[in-house]
Amino acid sequence: MRGAGVRNISVSGFTLTSEWNGRLPEDPTMNNPEAGGPVYGIVLRSDAAVSAERNSFERVTVEKFRRMGFRLDAGSRDNVIKNCTARNATDTGAGGSGYGFVLQGNHPAVDDIRNPNAGTVNDTCFNAVIGCKTDGISIRHSVLIQYYAHNNLVTGCDLAGSRYGAIDLHGEDEYQNEISFNTIRNMPAGGAIELGNSGATHDRSGPGNWIHHNTIINCLDGIRVEYGTQYALIENNDISGNTFANGSGIKLGYCSFITVRANKIHDNRGPGFAGIRFVQNRASNDTSSGSPLYCLVTGNDIY
Repeated sequence: MRGAGVRNISVSGFTLTSEWNGRLPEDPTMNNPEAGGPVYGIVLRSDAAVSAERNSFERVTVEKFRRMGFRLDAGSRDNVIKNCTARNATDTGAGGSGYGFVLQGNHPAVDDIRNPNAGTVNDTCFNAVIGCKTDGISIRHSVLIQYYAHNNLVTGCDLAGSRYGAIDLHGEDEYQNEISFNTIRNMPAGGAIELGNSGATHDRSGPGNWIHHNTIINCLDGIRVEYGTQYALIENNDISGNTFANGSGIKLGYCSFITVRANKIHDNRGPGFAGIRFVQNRASNDTSSGSPLYCLVTGNDIY
């Protein structure tokens, strides 16, 4: 399903699937040679002059797709995805495969700290992903925000088994997004919530992202902030149940002016687990290598 410049449309109560019947992927380090089905499930974006606004998707399931289940692309604003499910992607390898819910602006031609889409029809903002689900290992990222997308909300979601970054602020200058009251479970690799990314054209997330009141259970790393990300607030998250080796509750790499406060990190029994871990990131694109700077870590309960 594609909508360019559409407005005020409600879509609800069905499953969008395909006739693909191959082997579901299990290894996120390689592309699935049996991948099939549509590239995308549902895509919204602007047309030449009009943004896609005020559309809603509720109780819709998308499955057996290759790249993205729900994609709010450049020029999507004030849209709501509520109580929807993305599952059984046919590929979870590198190159943009196996993403459940994606919010993104226009792919930038330049890497600029300023949003090149601001004030244009291609700005993506004020969207909400509410009470949505992913389940099972055939999803690479459950929710992904990138390309200067800003002031979006991801809340009340139940995300289980993602291969990497269940909620991934993808290191493409996404800023002022709120990630709250989600439950993320059973991730043997990556962080349940990630700000910044080292792959492809990625590096830092933008400023002002707010990560709060999320429940993270049995994930390798709870929250990661890396690759030059600045000015994020991480507070009142509950991180528990880790069983994997060398995991972390909160991991801070090359980042600055990050506030980590009033988080509860408890009952994590994987060998080598650290409640809060400071690490050095290698260089990524236009971001140099580095370690945490000017961060405030206060009032966290770790046991």
